[in-house]
Amino acid sequence: MLSHRAELPRDLIIAKLDRFVASRGIGTYWGEGVSTPLGVPQTRFVQSPIQQVRAEIYEFLDVALALQERQLVLEIGLGDYGGTHFLWRMLFDRVVTIERWGHLVYALDYELDPNRDLFVIGEAHAPATLRHLRFIADQFDLVFIDGDHSYNAVAADTMIFGRLVRPGGILAWHDTCQDVMGVKPFLADYTAGRIDGVNHQVTTIDLAHTASHWGRHELSPHGVRIGLSYEIINHNQISGPDLLS
Repeated sequence: MLSHRAELPRDLIIAKLDRFVASRGIGTYWGEGVSTPLGVPQTRFVQSPIQQVRAEIYEFLDVALALQERQLVLEIGLGDYGGTHFLWRMLFDRVVTIERWGHLVYALDYELDPNRDLFVIGEAHAPATLRHLRFIADQFDLVFIDGDHSYNAVAADTMIFGRLVRPGGILAWHDTCQDVMGVKPFLADYTAGRIDGVNHQVTTIDLAHTASHWGRHELSPHGVRIGLSYEIINHNQISGPDLLS
């Protein structure tokens, strides 16, 4: 595949992302000192433009940039401003995002390239979504899971889309240290071999300093862990039915 993206160093990538974040929403990364009072609806106008902790995504950039191939990334969940989609397009030739809410895709305010920015609108595990995805690609260099955070949804995302990571690629999850979500208990089972009989080797980046609870967040002197975790996938590392065939 012919690449249409410029090779950018990590510091330039994060600088471009900083400018993206500063010009949208509340103008900060997740948990950077702006508090939405409890009880106030978390609309897109009081939301972080990227629901990521800057220090965590900055460290993860080293992992992504170390990939031998950076052609295709699959993202589950777009977010209010498409901040991670904006980030991935600086690292990968094509970005495919699955998002259940079409209005979030139509509201994106940065220039998109129809050859590089691909969106599948629908429930992640719906047959129509999987059929659409099958016609786009059958292997990805990175699969980033940040959609429905319930245990069952994360398990399904992992077992369905994790199979699409090429050998040597990355499978990653967000909000992996949050006690109020299903990602953390799922990863505990996943690494202990209770999901598919394999003790998966998962690395966690845990550098957050914020408290959050179901779409609302407030500053905390102690902080609540957010977490970004990833696994380097070996051939046939994830077992289970292939629902895309």
